Amino acid sequence: MRRRIVRETPDELERLQELLDRSIEEAGAFLRSSFQMPTHSLSARQLATYLQGIQTVAFSTVTAAGQPRVAPIGAIFHRAEFYIPTVMTAMRTRHVSRRPPISLTHYDGIDLAIIVHGRAVIINQEQPEFDTLEAIHRTSGSESVRDWGEGAFLRVMADVIFTFARFPERFPERRDV
Repeated sequence: MRRRIVRETPDELERLQELLDRSIEEAGAFLRSSFQMPTHSLSARQLATYLQGIQTVAFSTVTAAGQPRVAPIGAIFHRAEFYIPTVMTAMRTRHVSRRPPISLTHYDGIDLAIIVHGRAVIINQEQPEFDTLEAIHRTSGSESVRDWGEGAFLRVMADVIFTFARFPERFPERRDV
């Protein structure tokens, strides 16, 4: 059996926990109630453990006319942030270059929801973190983003992260796989 290792440092997990806590505090009354916060919220360590490998998310950008555009895509969670593998010519990349606000949602039926609102920046092949992200992407069983064209990653810088787990005890802080 291969052991999955959380890649986040203690400082990154602390920063993520602070963001999760602040997000709960800033959530509206209805969201806090419907997500049963904080009782059914995930901790930073639970989130980092769960989000290993490629996770399918709904990723939303905004057009010049202010219209939302959402599509399913795989995402990597690395160093307490989401990264979207893509190419420089993708519409989502062009949207982010002009209008960085984004939203991202991962869910599993009605038992799990992770909602992120923030902004994204483009990580192109010239930037040092590209090779690390590319290696993680390939290790997760995906082909190289370079195979798709001029590969890129969109780094999601979250302003808020809301989580809901119907059964939070099913999300360990670490696991062996």
